Amino acid sequence: SGETRQLRFDTEDSKNGHVLPPGVTYGAAPIGTMHEVSVPTAALDDLVPGPVDFVKVDVEGAEEAVWAGMQRLLDRKRLAAKRCVDVCLASVLLVLLAPVFLALALAIVGTSPGPVFFRHNRLGRGGAPFKAWKFRTMVPNAGAALQKLLEADPQLRAEWDKNHKLSQDPRITPMGALLRRTSLDELPQIFNVLAGDMSLIGPRPIVVAELDKYGERYEMVSRVRPGMTGLWQISGRSSLPYEARVELDTYYLKNWSFWLDLYILLKTPL
Repeated sequence: SGETRQLRFDTEDSKNGHVLPPGVTYGAAPIGTMHEVSVPTAALDDLVPGPVDFVKVDVEGAEEAVWAGMQRLLDRKRLAAKRCVDVCLASVLLVLLAPVFLALALAIVGTSPGPVFFRHNRLGRGGAPFKAWKFRTMVPNAGAALQKLLEADPQLRAEWDKNHKLSQDPRITPMGALLRRTSLDELPQIFNVLAGDMSLIGPRPIVVAELDKYGERYEMVSRVRPGMTGLWQISGRSSLPYEARVELDTYYLKNWSFWLDLYILLKTPL
């Protein structure tokens, strides 16, 4: 049919890969250089049975090889099916958890002055900003308190710059610590799921300051809605190095299935 698909790839030393499909060409460049190529769709479909996010070209002597990285959630039908499940399940959860919402709201206002909910700027699908809902777990004016802490303690500043979290955050209230430990603080994100900002399961919803840590992989991660929970949450959360969180997000996208979503959803409360 003559149809082609624009793909990005990088050269690397590796013995893994498939034979470069006919019609894929690129100019000579040092290893590690990013390229863009036009790949004949027919050749690509023969190479990999599914949606493709990127290809890597292996340059070893005169031999050229390529392997394709699959991102299952690029498929529109899968995205639509996942969205349908999100809406149905989130609607049911909202009804079933209404008494829990009420009890937690009373506990929050009864133990700490301030609002019940907290909304924070996050990046959604396509990098579009949205307000993520959470139960409030910190003292009022937590943003200003954080700046004072970081200015006064270089070690805290270094920890924050590395992980965008503090292992011992003095701004967290006793009730907030319980909510975070049980992930109950994220229950209000059900509203974000229903609004189309988030998915029940997906990559971490990040802030603008974290973009540099994702690098070029953010382009792939941003193609789907961020999740209320995900592999990152059931695999250690704040105890994980940041690079491990990014790897888990990309692994999820390339290996997504409804069974994986079900496993993550069931494991989240544990």
